[in-house]
Amino acid sequence: MKWAWLVVFARADIPELLAWCEKKGGGLGAGVEVGHVDSGAPRGLFASIFDQESELRGLVAKTALEKGAPVVTMPLLTGLALHVADWQKSALGRSCDVVEDLSNEYLLAAILAVDSTAPHSPWKPYLDTLPLIDVPRIWEKSDAALLPKSLVRRAKNQRIRDRRAYRVLVAECSLNSPRFEALGWGLAIVSSRVRRVRVDRNGQWTYLRMLVPLVDLLNWSSDPNVKCDVENSVVYCTTIRPVDSGEHLTVAYDKTDPVDFLFDYGFVPSAGLDCGPPPRGGEPILKQAHDDLQAEINDLKYKLRHHGHHESRGDLILNVLRFKKACLRAHLPDAAVDDDTGPQATELR
Repeated sequence: MKWAWLVVFARADIPELLAWCEKKGGGLGAGVEVGHVDSGAPRGLFASIFDQESELRGLVAKTALEKGAPVVTMPLLTGLALHVADWQKSALGRSCDVVEDLSNEYLLAAILAVDSTAPHSPWKPYLDTLPLIDVPRIWEKSDAALLPKSLVRRAKNQRIRDRRAYRVLVAECSLNSPRFEALGWGLAIVSSRVRRVRVDRNGQWTYLRMLVPLVDLLNWSSDPNVKCDVENSVVYCTTIRPVDSGEHLTVAYDKTDPVDFLFDYGFVPSAGLDCGPPPRGGEPILKQAHDDLQAEINDLKYKLRHHGHHESRGDLILNVLRFKKACLRAHLPDAAVDDDTGPQATELR
């Protein structure tokens, strides 16, 4: 699958964002524009992620681009980083001290939840273009019911941590509004759109995870045509090969595990994944793990066929399980594998 986490704009037009970025010293390259995703993109895969009436957009080459052509230039100061300084600049931070008991992920999500509706947020032109989504971070019960045992613990633990963070914010910041769902929206934005950038902090290099305007318009591809580098606290995104007019501009994210793609981005690619090391214990352990995955696949297929669950989310989970099973099978001799996919599922209780 080539297209993945597609950007949905539901609240504001792009011109306001571009004008704001230009005032900050950033912007798009001369041959680049924000365009519509063409009809060839597999929209059905995103039925549970996006409002189907929303516009799907990304960065597009409006003219043919040579290798090394500028795509996006953005100073890091325009973005939101996961550190205390941006909390203090935010509308939330002006009314509440930083909550030291929470990770930076939750601090930034809280900023997004509050500042997205604040009239005087320093990032308002950017926040007004963020998509109105609450997944993949928050799983509805019907979708969570599709998760097999190998994945359901991660979803449950994630929700427990998120609920705890919300209670802390309510207690420390009198955060009666927004509701928990608003924090979930902020967490979905953080998990799906932050970039890991290398910055100079007082002469020492460190890595920050940041939301960078315009840069996060670059959608994912297993065969990207753009790369992004940081120099002197500015993000420079350039083409890594010639690009035709009308071609979408894409990057590769810093994830290779299909489970991370599912939980962080809400999609599972068919290429660009990493099997990782096989489980320890030799052939018996590998075969048992393989058979367990096959049973989970059969059970999920049974649920989708007989219980009316959402097929799009179910297909994503099936892709994860099938990829993991293929990785295990690659380490097993053919004689050790029985790929019977018959009716082995148990009835739902």
